Amino acid sequence: MLRLNLIHSGGSHVLPDTIATFLREKEGKDVFVMNAPVTSIGLEEPDNENSPMVVVAGGETKKYSHVICTLPLPVLRTIDLTDSELDILQSNALRKLQYGPSIKVGILFTEPWWTTGKDKKGEEFNIVGGQSYTDLPIRTVVYPSYGVNSETPSNTLIASYCWTNDAERLGSLIGTGKKNYEEQLEHLVLSNLAAIHNTTYKYLKERLVDIHSWDWNHNPSTMGECYASARS
Repeated sequence: MLRLNLIHSGGSHVLPDTIATFLREKEGKDVFVMNAPVTSIGLEEPDNENSPMVVVAGGETKKYSHVICTLPLPVLRTIDLTDSELDILQSNALRKLQYGPSIKVGILFTEPWWTTGKDKKGEEFNIVGGQSYTDLPIRTVVYPSYGVNSETPSNTLIASYCWTNDAERLGSLIGTGKKNYEEQLEHLVLSNLAAIHNTTYKYLKERLVDIHSWDWNHNPSTMGECYASARS
């Protein structure tokens, strides 16, 4: 039985990393192929429904009794599925399912001010978990709840979570590699946070440690990720 002792430090990748370590120890070898893009998935004998599956990854061919694919469908369509024997309904589903663009902006602060701080009126924020919604560009703010009663509460806030048109607008400032756009995004997000929580830009800027933004719509490993809908 696999038991996981996850700690706050390390983020969500702690879970898959721990599972990978467990499987490697159990099998006595490395059972994972990393950094090998899959280019083809199909039946070895397309006319035989009991045929093993053949996967080409990183230029190497491997056979399996079955394959579970969890790629976002826009990415899956870039893989050669010619010998997968998909019927017309399955092929149409891959083509018609549409993903809405999504972005997130995470900010690390020196302290969880949304829980322990006070606004301009001297009233405590006292926010633990949950979300705030606004018509300002950042749209949705997500507050952490884990570790709140411990000696190491989370100082990280999802300062903006947007999708569809809102994501496309803020997404234009993400991943440009240009400092002026990064500074523009930082100023916009902090200003919106200050307005929502009735505090000042200076108050948040003084507590800022680092900011990290992500735009799924312009990431080659996802080609867009948020919600999906099928359209005929």
